[in-house]
Amino acid sequence: MAYGYRLNVYKRDGRTKSGERFVKSYEYQGFSGNAIMDEVKDLKRQLYRPEDGWRLEFHPLSTMVKNLMTGQLVEIAWEDQGGACDPSMERYWSM
Repeated sequence: MAYGYRLNVYKRDGRTKSGERFVKSYEYQGFSGNAIMDEVKDLKRQLYRPEDGWRLEFHPLSTMVKNLMTGQLVEIAWEDQGGACDPSMERYWSM
């Protein structure tokens, strides 16, 4: 399983419905969970300070799910988890 993380940067923005807007995404290949947490701390301290309206969110690039039909573990993109492209969901098999 290839591991890595995606860091999404959001900025508070009163003009949007959600109150914030997506700014940028960074991919960190080969980083462990602790290394990415250290990176987030540094970015919050130097560049994306929460008191200035920034929010950082990180998640893994891929995750393992159990195939509903075969019972085997399958690696899928994090964004596909719980959606129509997730073989662990009935929705995947009913389309």
